[in-house]
Amino acid sequence: MRILFLIAVAVFFAGQIKAQQIAYINSGSLPPNGLQTTGGQGGQPFALGLEFTVNSNSAVVISQLGAYDATIGSSGLGFGSPVQVGIFSEASQSFVSPTVTFSGTVGSVAGSYRFQSIPDLTLYPGTYMVVAAGYGIATAPDWNAVVAGISPSPIQLNGGGGALTMGSSWYANNGSQLQPAIINGGAGALFAAGSFVYTVSVLQPASSSFTFILDEPSKTSAGVFKPDGTLIRTLWSKVRYAAGTNSAVWDGLDDNGNVMPAGIYQIKLLQHNTEYVWDGAIGNTSAEASGPTVHRGFYPMRDMVITGTNAFYVTGYNEGGYDFHSFLTTDPQHVKAAWYWVYSPQFDRVTSIPATINDRNWIWTTTDGNWVYFACDSTLNPTTQANNYPGCVIACKVSDNSPGYFTTGGLIPNGSDAPLPNGIYVGTQPGLSGLSVQQNGNLLAVAIAPDNRVYIRDKQSGAAVTSFSVSSPKRLNFSPDGNLWVISGNSVICYTNLNSNPSDQP
Repeated sequence: MRILFLIAVAVFFAGQIKAQQIAYINSGSLPPNGLQTTGGQGGQPFALGLEFTVNSNSAVVISQLGAYDATIGSSGLGFGSPVQVGIFSEASQSFVSPTVTFSGTVGSVAGSYRFQSIPDLTLYPGTYMVVAAGYGIATAPDWNAVVAGISPSPIQLNGGGGALTMGSSWYANNGSQLQPAIINGGAGALFAAGSFVYTVSVLQPASSSFTFILDEPSKTSAGVFKPDGTLIRTLWSKVRYAAGTNSAVWDGLDDNGNVMPAGIYQIKLLQHNTEYVWDGAIGNTSAEASGPTVHRGFYPMRDMVITGTNAFYVTGYNEGGYDFHSFLTTDPQHVKAAWYWVYSPQFDRVTSIPATINDRNWIWTTTDGNWVYFACDSTLNPTTQANNYPGCVIACKVSDNSPGYFTTGGLIPNGSDAPLPNGIYVGTQPGLSGLSVQQNGNLLAVAIAPDNRVYIRDKQSGAAVTSFSVSSPKRLNFSPDGNLWVISGNSVICYTNLNSNPSDQP
């Protein structure tokens, strides 16, 4: 099994857009980020927010922001107080454009508005507001926001005077300036204060073709991911492709049919030839209702390994029972053997007894055909007896289940209970999270998730060989070629050169 990483680039092109509706929204909910929001007669808040929607599959490029200037065509003196204009995104609840300030006669005149250029700002589908603030500052009142038939002027935008009505709209002509609109309501009309100049394009999904090479006919699955690893589109699953160079196409949409913006995306392809073959049932159903051949445990099976016709499994914490079990694959409904080795200092001998309340959480097992290795996630602190000590690995022989002794190992204390006869601690803290052994090599791999490391030991002596950093490693497994595959987050990473300088491979 391998994962191939390919890169695709999505591109979009210009087209036409329908008229955009723009309606008033209560400015009381607007944050003041970057905009002045005090003023008006008596110092009441005064800001104009006019909502507009960029339609699905559309994009609007804003090139200028403008503010209504009532002196144009009369005195021409410009703004009596500074007015600020910005574009606010309702999705992000923040201003997405620069804040442009108008004072006096600054800006170029178009119609009854003054405009200033900004760097091109592309607005993708969503709801926005063009917000103007600063009209009618109490110390320098002006009437740039004209209210007809209502006094005093300008009005508050918190409902005072009743001059604004939801549902009124502006209409935009393709490629032109938004025209001033009259918002009807109450006893008068308010000229909208903010505006912008824009060009329009329609986003079309761009078909991005890509190729991938298979060294043999394989089942494949593929998906499109953002650079941060987020899956946005499943292209196909469990589809067989021929060996050699193959091609496919992504239509530029996500799984919900939305057009993705231009950018760089990863296409990840999984190749395998794994087949599910029914090989009979193992389960934990026993042929007898009681007796030494019954599969039993405090909890269900946690991990199992098979070598030849011998199967071994662990059931985690197993108070009152034996931790380690074996059966023949030719007779899966009968337990062949169950044991738990401890060392008795009083009689200086190793014996097999059921586990007690101090039983460890045995959740990992692996084998090379000669030894079977068992691992627990944590052990008791030899000094304080607290369950805060690193996990350990012990071993037994496949042939007769007798203890396997690491030459660098030693007794593993277990509180008031008899110690384990021989084992090795691994890592710096509890949290052993994976175990695997090479079939033909000499290495034993142990993952410790809280350490963010994988530790490599000699599988017979238990001596440290090396270790390397892996983010929160989980299950791991040696492949037949001796390389180590480790699950980290949502990724599977292959490591080579394990005896000298471990390195990850794509």
